[in-house]
Amino acid sequence: MPALIPQPLTYQPRQGVFHLQAGSKIYISEPNAEILTLAGKLAAPLRRATGFDLPILTGAGIGGEGIFIRREKTLSQPESYRVQVTPQQIILEAPTCAGLFYATQTLLQMLPTEVEASTPQNIPWQVDCCTLEDEPRYPWRGMMLDVARHLFSVETVKRLLQLLARYKMNTLHLHLSDDQGWRIMVEALPRLALHGGKSAVNGDPGGYYTQAEYREIVSFAQEHYINIVPEIDMPGHTNAALASYPDLNPDGIAPSLYTGIRVGFSSLAAQ
Repeated sequence: MPALIPQPLTYQPRQGVFHLQAGSKIYISEPNAEILTLAGKLAAPLRRATGFDLPILTGAGIGGEGIFIRREKTLSQPESYRVQVTPQQIILEAPTCAGLFYATQTLLQMLPTEVEASTPQNIPWQVDCCTLEDEPRYPWRGMMLDVARHLFSVETVKRLLQLLARYKMNTLHLHLSDDQGWRIMVEALPRLALHGGKSAVNGDPGGYYTQAEYREIVSFAQEHYINIVPEIDMPGHTNAALASYPDLNPDGIAPSLYTGIRVGFSSLAAQ
């Protein structure tokens, strides 16, 4: 079995290899905008790394050579998929667009690692023949990114989303507020970001996401079949908020911004 992460539910090797070539095409089985979009997301890295045109065509393409993306209702689990590789064709099948997207991510793992290159690589572009099927073992598959302590740029978050998608993750928990910083603009209470977003751990410059930037992150995540779970840490860990609005404090006095690492129970344990 190739080094696939996560390992598929079943994998059956076959004789031979499929060669992706200059004349190869990508076929989608129906004129569906979402399927066309995910086919484009597969084609983009392949075009960069191979230099091939890889046109996307609508139709069965029976007997043709290339990559076929089509819905298959016999796979009942919504995120399940099947990949079949023969010397002439790679067939990606799933009952939903999410499953088809995961099939494309598995195919990218099956190709040579040079598929990550940003310029054409002069190597044999081949995939071992096989049949594999997979479906998720857990409905929630994800990670948490703590942007409250250190703000990460929109481009960094988007790159993380691409990597999560490659490994079939479907959730990114964004920790948007804590004592150390407030990281999203709330237009009704702008000082939460403008003042509470100034601080970060170890003197980092801080900052925050504008509403437009946050929408960009959410939209990019949706394109990769990932849900964004925002965390606004209330009622605890509120120093960034208390420092922004004095009237939130019982004595009406705003505390200083906080750049340390001890919050909540960790500060009690140190006493």
